[in-house]
Amino acid sequence: MPITPALWSKTTGLTDYNKPFTIAAKGTPLWDWHQMFSMKKATRGQEKWYFTGGFGLPVEVGVLGDVSFVTPRELNDITLSATKYAQGYALAYETEKDLTQQSLSEFLADKASQMGAAFRYTMDMSATYIFDQAFVSTNQTVMDGAALAATHTTLISGDTVDNYVSADMSQDTLWDGYNYFQYQILTHNGLIRPSTPKWIVTHPSNRQEVEKWLTASGEPDTVYVSNPNTIKGKGLTPVYNPLLSDTDAWYMIGKEMKPYLIFWTNDEPQSKWEDSFHNMGRLSRMFMRYISGVLTHEFIYCSDGQ
Repeated sequence: MPITPALWSKTTGLTDYNKPFTIAAKGTPLWDWHQMFSMKKATRGQEKWYFTGGFGLPVEVGVLGDVSFVTPRELNDITLSATKYAQGYALAYETEKDLTQQSLSEFLADKASQMGAAFRYTMDMSATYIFDQAFVSTNQTVMDGAALAATHTTLISGDTVDNYVSADMSQDTLWDGYNYFQYQILTHNGLIRPSTPKWIVTHPSNRQEVEKWLTASGEPDTVYVSNPNTIKGKGLTPVYNPLLSDTDAWYMIGKEMKPYLIFWTNDEPQSKWEDSFHNMGRLSRMFMRYISGVLTHEFIYCSDGQ
């Protein structure tokens, strides 16, 4: 007796395709971005974040003097929307008919793993997009309306702060980034918010250069090799991303940035089967939906490597 479409979906389709697809889609990412992103379950198709300024310094008050009350100033808000990604796979009647059950199971598992890897790759690309578009305000902006890497005007005084440089990686530029985290990150009221950078994201073609600067005992590429390499031991961890379109770029990121790098999942990667009456095949529909983006510039220092 021929197997019914409903039974096929619950047996062969489920065990030989859906499960390998899900495993591959949730597998090891191409680059280790999970550690620096906020990973949550989204409950809506749109999420909105509101920002307010901090407080200034308290003022001296005399005996029985009046206390001044202040309200944090409202800053811009950001809305990010979910994006749905989908793809279908058609199993031809002839393929299913001509293969033995064991061969069909192996065939489906292989195709499922390939499809799952493509979905995994898409998520890796979404995380990469935030960095690739760091200098482009037309495609992505943070809470002050500027690009991620830009001159930012979030201070109530009107003063600006730059979180970028156009320079190759060197001891000096690494120290520029490190010092940015030490005393150039400011509250809306201009108070220093000291931080410590944790990761350096760059293309793997820069691995030799990066590890030279982070591990060498003396100053590399100088006549002062007897001088200590002062950036060594600062706890910077390289993260290599082969999907970066600008292979010269590098990004120094603090652990405080994690709540502001968003990857919230609405629908996990999933697959569903049904029969096609018109072409006699079996059709699998796979999709996923998630929200990704960046909210603020404060805990990231960017270089286009120029």
